[in-house]
Amino acid sequence: MIEIETKAVRGSTVTMYKDKTFVIESVAQGDSLVTTNNDQEQAVDATGKAIFKILPNELKYGKNKIHFKVKSPVGLSKNYFYTLEKPKLPVTLQVNVADNVINNERVKIFSIVTDPLNKINIDGLVSNYHTRTGKENLNVRSYKILQLAEKESTDFPDEFQTPVNIRVVNVDGQEASELVNVSISSVTDLTVAQPEETESGFVYLTGQAPPGADICVEDSSVAADDTGNFRIRAPLPEFGPNTLIVCAGRPGEKESSQIITVNRLMPKLALTVDQVSGEQELTIKGTTTAGANVYVNGTPAVVDNDKYTWFFTYPPGISQKYTFTVTAEKEGYRTSEETLTMDQKPVFRDAA
Repeated sequence: MIEIETKAVRGSTVTMYKDKTFVIESVAQGDSLVTTNNDQEQAVDATGKAIFKILPNELKYGKNKIHFKVKSPVGLSKNYFYTLEKPKLPVTLQVNVADNVINNERVKIFSIVTDPLNKINIDGLVSNYHTRTGKENLNVRSYKILQLAEKESTDFPDEFQTPVNIRVVNVDGQEASELVNVSISSVTDLTVAQPEETESGFVYLTGQAPPGADICVEDSSVAADDTGNFRIRAPLPEFGPNTLIVCAGRPGEKESSQIITVNRLMPKLALTVDQVSGEQELTIKGTTTAGANVYVNGTPAVVDNDKYTWFFTYPPGISQKYTFTVTAEKEGYRTSEETLTMDQKPVFRDAA
Protein backbone atom coordinates (compact mmCIF):
# COMPACT_ATOMS: atom_id res chain seq x y z
CA MET A 1 0.00 0.00 0.00
CA ILE A 2 1.30 3.47 -0.95
CA GLU A 3 0.49 6.37 1.41
CA ILE A 4 0.62 10.05 0.36
CA GLU A 5 0.47 12.66 3.10
CA THR A 6 -0.89 16.12 2.24
CA LYS A 7 -1.00 19.32 4.32
CA ALA A 8 -3.41 22.24 4.02
CA VAL A 9 -5.00 24.97 6.11
CA ARG A 10 -7.15 23.65 8.95
CA GLY A 11 -10.79 23.31 7.88
CA SER A 12 -9.81 22.55 4.27
CA THR A 13 -10.96 19.59 2.18
CA VAL A 14 -8.51 17.71 -0.06
CA THR A 15 -9.59 15.63 -3.04
CA MET A 16 -7.37 13.13 -4.87
CA TYR A 17 -8.64 12.54 -8.39
CA LYS A 18 -8.27 9.18 -10.05
CA ASP A 19 -8.19 10.23 -13.67
CA LYS A 20 -5.78 9.54 -16.53
CA THR A 21 -2.87 8.77 -14.23
CA PHE A 22 -4.65 5.84 -12.60
CA VAL A 23 -5.50 2.50 -14.16
CA ILE A 24 -9.27 2.75 -14.34
CA GLU A 25 -11.14 -0.57 -14.50
CA SER A 26 -14.66 -1.52 -13.57
CA VAL A 27 -15.28 -5.25 -13.97
CA ALA A 28 -18.19 -7.36 -12.74
CA GLN A 29 -16.74 -10.22 -10.69
CA GLY A 30 -19.05 -12.62 -8.91
CA ASP A 31 -21.32 -10.70 -6.55
CA SER A 32 -19.05 -7.65 -6.36
CA LEU A 33 -17.63 -4.93 -8.58
CA VAL A 34 -13.88 -4.52 -8.85
CA THR A 35 -13.16 -0.87 -9.58
CA THR A 36 -10.46 1.71 -8.99
CA ASN A 37 -12.48 4.54 -10.51
CA ASN A 38 -13.43 6.42 -7.36
CA ASP A 39 -12.05 9.81 -6.29
CA GLN A 40 -11.09 10.25 -2.64
CA GLU A 41 -12.07 13.31 -0.62
CA GLN A 42 -10.95 13.98 2.94
CA ALA A 43 -11.19 16.79 5.45
CA VAL A 44 -7.82 17.57 6.95
CA ASP A 45 -7.28 16.77 10.62
CA ALA A 46 -6.48 19.18 13.45
CA THR A 47 -2.89 19.43 12.24
CA GLY A 48 -3.94 20.13 8.64
CA LYS A 49 -2.99 16.65 7.40
CA ALA A 50 -4.87 14.24 5.13
CA ILE A 51 -3.41 10.85 4.18
CA PHE A 52 -4.41 9.06 0.97
CA LYS A 53 -3.81 5.37 0.28
CA ILE A 54 -3.15 3.86 -3.15
CA LEU A 55 -2.82 0.24 -4.16
CA PRO A 56 0.38 -0.34 -6.20
CA ASN A 57 -1.64 -1.84 -9.08
CA GLU A 58 -3.63 1.40 -9.41
CA LEU A 59 -0.51 2.96 -10.89
CA LYS A 60 1.62 1.83 -13.79
CA TYR A 61 5.40 1.43 -13.71
CA GLY A 62 7.34 4.73 -14.01
CA LYS A 63 6.37 8.32 -13.22
CA ASN A 64 2.77 9.09 -12.31
CA LYS A 65 1.36 12.60 -11.93
CA ILE A 66 -1.35 12.64 -9.28
CA HIS A 67 -3.93 15.41 -9.22
CA PHE A 68 -5.04 16.96 -5.90
CA LYS A 69 -7.47 19.84 -5.26
CA VAL A 70 -7.58 21.77 -1.99
CA LYS A 71 -10.74 23.63 -1.03
CA SER A 72 -10.24 26.16 1.76
CA PRO A 73 -12.78 26.94 4.50
CA VAL A 74 -13.82 30.10 2.65
CA GLY A 75 -14.53 28.16 -0.56
CA LEU A 76 -11.37 28.94 -2.55
CA SER A 77 -9.88 26.05 -4.54
CA LYS A 78 -6.41 25.32 -5.87
CA ASN A 79 -5.04 22.39 -7.90
CA TYR A 80 -1.79 20.59 -7.09
CA PHE A 81 0.06 17.83 -8.88
CA TYR A 82 2.35 15.33 -7.20
CA THR A 83 4.74 13.12 -9.14
CA LEU A 84 5.14 9.59 -7.81
CA GLU A 85 7.55 7.14 -9.39
CA LYS A 86 6.54 3.49 -9.14
CA PRO A 87 9.31 0.89 -9.50
CA LYS A 88 8.77 -2.50 -11.07
CA LEU A 89 7.55 -4.80 -8.35
CA PRO A 90 7.70 -8.60 -8.22
CA VAL A 91 4.35 -10.34 -8.67
CA THR A 92 3.14 -12.27 -5.62
CA LEU A 93 1.60 -15.70 -6.11
CA GLN A 94 0.83 -18.49 -3.64
CA VAL A 95 -1.51 -21.38 -4.50
CA ASN A 96 -3.11 -24.09 -2.38
CA VAL A 97 -5.67 -26.63 -3.62
CA ALA A 98 -8.24 -28.38 -1.42
CA ASP A 99 -11.14 -30.75 -2.07
CA ASN A 100 -14.82 -30.05 -1.52
CA VAL A 101 -18.22 -31.40 -2.56
CA ILE A 102 -20.99 -29.00 -3.58
CA ASN A 103 -24.41 -30.40 -4.56
CA ASN A 104 -22.89 -33.89 -4.86
CA GLU A 105 -20.29 -32.56 -7.30
CA ARG A 106 -16.57 -32.86 -6.61
CA VAL A 107 -14.95 -29.43 -6.53
CA LYS A 108 -11.37 -28.17 -6.29
CA ILE A 109 -10.91 -25.01 -4.21
CA PHE A 110 -8.00 -22.96 -5.54
CA SER A 111 -6.89 -20.68 -2.70
CA ILE A 112 -4.83 -17.96 -4.36
CA VAL A 113 -2.85 -15.16 -2.70
CA THR A 114 -1.55 -12.40 -4.98
CA ASP A 115 -1.46 -8.61 -5.18
CA PRO A 116 -4.76 -6.69 -5.03
CA LEU A 117 -6.25 -5.87 -8.44
CA ASN A 118 -4.21 -8.53 -10.24
CA LYS A 119 -5.95 -10.68 -12.86
CA ILE A 120 -6.10 -14.40 -12.09
CA ASN A 121 -6.12 -17.05 -14.81
CA ILE A 122 -6.43 -20.81 -14.36
CA ASP A 123 -5.61 -22.14 -17.81
CA GLY A 124 -8.72 -23.42 -19.55
CA LEU A 125 -10.85 -22.93 -16.44
CA VAL A 126 -10.87 -19.29 -15.21
CA SER A 127 -10.08 -16.25 -17.34
CA ASN A 128 -9.12 -12.73 -16.18
CA TYR A 129 -10.64 -12.92 -12.71
CA HIS A 130 -10.01 -9.51 -11.10
CA THR A 131 -9.19 -9.84 -7.43
CA ARG A 132 -10.14 -6.96 -5.17
CA THR A 133 -8.21 -8.01 -2.07
CA GLY A 134 -5.58 -10.35 -3.51
CA LYS A 135 -7.02 -13.32 -1.60
CA GLU A 136 -9.44 -15.53 -3.47
CA ASN A 137 -10.99 -19.00 -3.10
CA LEU A 138 -12.10 -20.13 -6.54
CA ASN A 139 -14.28 -23.25 -6.93
CA VAL A 140 -13.63 -25.33 -10.04
CA ARG A 141 -15.53 -28.53 -10.82
CA SER A 142 -13.27 -31.57 -11.05
CA TYR A 143 -15.39 -32.71 -14.01
CA LYS A 144 -14.39 -29.54 -15.89
CA ILE A 145 -10.71 -30.28 -15.25
CA LEU A 146 -11.22 -33.84 -16.53
CA GLN A 147 -12.77 -32.51 -19.73
CA LEU A 148 -9.55 -30.59 -20.49
CA ALA A 149 -7.65 -33.87 -20.78
CA GLU A 150 -6.94 -34.87 -24.37
CA LYS A 151 -7.71 -38.55 -23.76
CA GLU A 152 -10.74 -40.75 -23.34
CA SER A 153 -11.68 -41.41 -19.73
CA THR A 154 -11.03 -45.12 -20.32
CA ASP A 155 -7.36 -44.28 -20.88
CA PHE A 156 -7.08 -42.99 -17.30
CA PRO A 157 -7.06 -44.94 -14.05
CA ASP A 158 -10.04 -44.32 -11.76
CA GLU A 159 -7.97 -41.78 -9.81
CA PHE A 160 -5.10 -39.85 -11.39
CA GLN A 161 -3.20 -36.58 -11.18
CA THR A 162 -3.14 -33.86 -13.81
CA PRO A 163 -1.25 -30.53 -13.93
CA VAL A 164 -3.11 -27.22 -13.74
CA ASN A 165 -1.38 -23.90 -14.45
CA ILE A 166 -2.31 -20.78 -12.45
CA ARG A 167 -1.17 -17.37 -13.74
CA VAL A 168 -1.57 -13.86 -12.35
CA VAL A 169 -0.94 -10.63 -14.26
CA ASN A 170 -0.45 -7.16 -12.80
CA VAL A 171 -1.24 -3.78 -14.32
CA ASP A 172 2.17 -3.61 -16.01
CA GLY A 173 1.70 -6.98 -17.72
CA GLN A 174 4.14 -8.75 -15.42
CA GLU A 175 3.22 -12.36 -14.75
CA ALA A 176 3.78 -15.04 -12.17
CA SER A 177 2.68 -18.64 -12.60
CA GLU A 178 2.57 -21.87 -10.64
CA LEU A 179 1.93 -25.39 -11.90
CA VAL A 180 0.10 -27.63 -9.42
CA ASN A 181 -0.90 -31.27 -9.69
CA VAL A 182 -4.48 -32.05 -8.69
CA SER A 183 -6.07 -35.45 -8.09
CA ILE A 184 -9.04 -36.20 -10.34
CA SER A 185 -11.56 -39.06 -10.51
CA SER A 186 -12.48 -40.38 -13.96
CA VAL A 187 -15.54 -42.25 -12.65
CA THR A 188 -19.02 -40.79 -12.14
CA ASP A 189 -19.83 -40.74 -8.42
CA LEU A 190 -22.91 -42.70 -7.36
CA THR A 191 -24.59 -43.45 -4.03
CA VAL A 192 -27.85 -45.40 -3.79
CA ALA A 193 -29.84 -45.66 -0.55
CA GLN A 194 -30.92 -49.14 0.54
CA PRO A 195 -34.74 -49.34 0.32
CA GLU A 196 -36.89 -51.27 2.77
CA GLU A 197 -38.51 -54.57 1.83
CA THR A 198 -41.93 -54.21 0.23
CA GLU A 199 -44.98 -56.15 -0.91
CA SER A 200 -45.14 -54.08 -4.10
CA GLY A 201 -44.04 -55.28 -7.52
CA PHE A 202 -41.80 -52.23 -7.89
CA VAL A 203 -39.62 -49.96 -5.76
CA TYR A 204 -38.43 -46.36 -5.96
CA LEU A 205 -34.67 -46.05 -5.57
CA THR A 206 -33.19 -42.76 -4.35
CA GLY A 207 -29.63 -41.55 -4.20
CA GLN A 208 -27.04 -38.99 -5.19
CA ALA A 209 -24.87 -38.42 -8.25
CA PRO A 210 -23.40 -35.30 -9.90
CA PRO A 211 -26.06 -32.90 -11.25
CA GLY A 212 -27.19 -33.91 -14.73
CA ALA A 213 -25.72 -37.42 -14.54
CA ASP A 214 -27.74 -40.10 -16.34
CA ILE A 215 -29.11 -42.72 -13.93
CA CYS A 216 -30.43 -46.04 -15.26
CA VAL A 217 -31.79 -49.28 -13.83
CA GLU A 218 -33.45 -52.00 -15.93
CA ASP A 219 -35.40 -50.10 -18.63
CA SER A 220 -35.80 -46.85 -16.66
CA SER A 221 -33.59 -43.77 -16.79
CA VAL A 222 -33.62 -40.31 -15.18
CA ALA A 223 -31.20 -37.42 -14.77
CA ALA A 224 -29.93 -36.27 -11.37
CA ASP A 225 -31.40 -32.87 -10.50
CA ASP A 226 -29.51 -29.61 -9.91
CA THR A 227 -28.60 -30.69 -6.37
CA GLY A 228 -27.48 -34.18 -7.46
CA ASN A 229 -30.47 -36.08 -6.08
CA PHE A 230 -32.48 -38.63 -8.06
CA ARG A 231 -35.48 -40.97 -7.73
CA ILE A 232 -36.03 -43.84 -10.16
CA ARG A 233 -38.56 -46.68 -10.35
CA ALA A 234 -37.38 -50.29 -10.70
CA PRO A 235 -39.41 -53.51 -11.11
CA LEU A 236 -39.40 -56.36 -8.57
CA PRO A 237 -40.57 -59.34 -10.65
CA GLU A 238 -39.84 -62.07 -8.09
CA PHE A 239 -40.94 -62.75 -4.54
CA GLY A 240 -37.92 -62.79 -2.28
CA PRO A 241 -34.59 -61.06 -3.05
CA ASN A 242 -34.39 -59.05 -6.32
CA THR A 243 -30.96 -57.89 -7.50
CA LEU A 244 -30.87 -54.49 -9.23
CA ILE A 245 -27.88 -52.83 -10.92
CA VAL A 246 -28.01 -49.03 -10.83
CA CYS A 247 -25.68 -47.18 -13.24
CA ALA A 248 -24.61 -43.52 -13.45
CA GLY A 249 -22.62 -41.77 -16.17
CA ARG A 250 -21.70 -38.47 -17.82
CA PRO A 251 -19.96 -37.72 -21.13
CA GLY A 252 -16.20 -38.06 -20.71
CA GLU A 253 -16.43 -40.10 -17.48
CA LYS A 254 -16.41 -43.82 -16.82
CA GLU A 255 -19.80 -45.23 -15.91
CA SER A 256 -20.22 -46.36 -12.31
CA SER A 257 -22.63 -48.96 -10.96
CA GLN A 258 -23.99 -50.14 -7.63
CA ILE A 259 -25.76 -53.43 -6.86
CA ILE A 260 -28.87 -53.15 -4.69
CA THR A 261 -30.83 -56.14 -3.37
CA VAL A 262 -34.49 -55.51 -2.52
CA ASN A 263 -36.66 -58.13 -0.83
CA ARG A 264 -40.17 -58.43 -2.21
CA LEU A 265 -42.46 -59.86 0.43
CA MET A 266 -45.21 -62.36 -0.31
CA PRO A 267 -48.66 -60.91 0.44
CA LYS A 268 -49.80 -61.28 4.02
CA LEU A 269 -52.96 -63.24 4.79
CA ALA A 270 -55.97 -61.31 6.00
CA LEU A 271 -57.03 -62.27 9.51
CA THR A 272 -59.60 -60.74 11.86
CA VAL A 273 -61.13 -61.77 15.17
CA ASP A 274 -64.73 -60.58 15.05
CA GLN A 275 -66.48 -62.42 17.91
CA VAL A 276 -65.38 -63.93 21.24
CA SER A 277 -68.19 -65.31 23.39
CA GLY A 278 -69.16 -67.95 25.98
CA GLU A 279 -68.49 -68.50 29.67
CA GLN A 280 -68.04 -72.28 29.85
CA GLU A 281 -67.60 -72.92 26.14
CA LEU A 282 -65.58 -70.30 24.28
CA THR A 283 -66.39 -69.48 20.67
CA ILE A 284 -63.98 -67.47 18.47
CA LYS A 285 -65.18 -66.31 15.05
CA GLY A 286 -63.54 -64.18 12.37
CA THR A 287 -62.48 -63.86 8.73
CA THR A 288 -59.38 -64.72 6.71
CA THR A 289 -58.20 -64.92 3.11
CA ALA A 290 -60.25 -67.47 1.16
CA GLY A 291 -58.52 -70.86 1.08
CA ALA A 292 -56.41 -70.25 4.18
CA ASN A 293 -56.20 -72.67 7.10
CA VAL A 294 -56.82 -71.23 10.57
CA TYR A 295 -55.48 -72.64 13.82
CA VAL A 296 -55.98 -71.58 17.43
CA ASN A 297 -53.18 -72.69 19.73
CA GLY A 298 -52.26 -75.25 17.07
CA THR A 299 -55.70 -76.86 16.72
CA PRO A 300 -57.64 -76.33 13.49
CA ALA A 301 -60.69 -74.13 13.26
CA VAL A 302 -63.66 -74.81 11.00
CA VAL A 303 -63.18 -72.70 7.86
CA ASP A 304 -65.99 -71.92 5.41
CA ASN A 305 -64.67 -69.94 2.45
CA ASP A 306 -63.30 -66.80 4.19
CA LYS A 307 -64.91 -67.32 7.64
CA TYR A 308 -63.71 -69.48 10.51
CA THR A 309 -65.12 -70.74 13.83
CA TRP A 310 -63.28 -72.34 16.74
CA PHE A 311 -64.67 -73.83 19.99
CA PHE A 312 -63.02 -74.39 23.34
CA THR A 313 -64.48 -75.77 26.62
CA TYR A 314 -62.93 -74.38 29.78
CA PRO A 315 -61.86 -77.10 32.26
CA PRO A 316 -64.12 -77.09 35.39
CA GLY A 317 -62.88 -75.94 38.75
CA ILE A 318 -60.07 -73.73 37.41
CA SER A 319 -60.01 -69.94 37.35
CA GLN A 320 -57.09 -68.50 35.36
CA LYS A 321 -56.02 -66.38 32.37
CA TYR A 322 -55.92 -68.14 28.99
CA THR A 323 -53.97 -67.01 25.96
CA PHE A 324 -55.21 -67.95 22.49
CA THR A 325 -53.07 -67.45 19.38
CA VAL A 326 -55.04 -67.40 16.12
CA THR A 327 -52.90 -68.25 13.07
CA ALA A 328 -53.77 -68.16 9.36
CA GLU A 329 -51.59 -70.12 6.91
CA LYS A 330 -51.60 -70.59 3.15
CA GLU A 331 -48.88 -71.51 0.68
CA GLY A 332 -47.49 -68.49 -1.14
CA TYR A 333 -48.55 -66.08 1.61
CA ARG A 334 -47.05 -64.75 4.79
CA THR A 335 -48.60 -66.13 7.96
CA SER A 336 -50.83 -63.82 10.02
CA GLU A 337 -51.37 -64.01 13.80
CA GLU A 338 -53.69 -62.47 16.36
CA THR A 339 -53.35 -63.07 20.13
CA LEU A 340 -56.18 -62.96 22.68
CA THR A 341 -56.00 -63.08 26.50
CA MET A 342 -59.14 -64.23 28.34
CA ASP A 343 -60.06 -64.49 32.05
CA GLN A 344 -62.03 -67.69 32.85
CA LYS A 345 -64.21 -66.98 35.89
CA PRO A 346 -66.15 -67.61 37.94
CA VAL A 347 -65.12 -71.18 38.60
CA PHE A 348 -67.76 -73.66 37.59
CA ARG A 349 -67.96 -77.34 38.49
CA ASP A 350 -68.70 -80.35 36.35
CA ALA A 351 -72.39 -81.20 36.63
CA ALA A 352 -71.50 -84.88 37.25
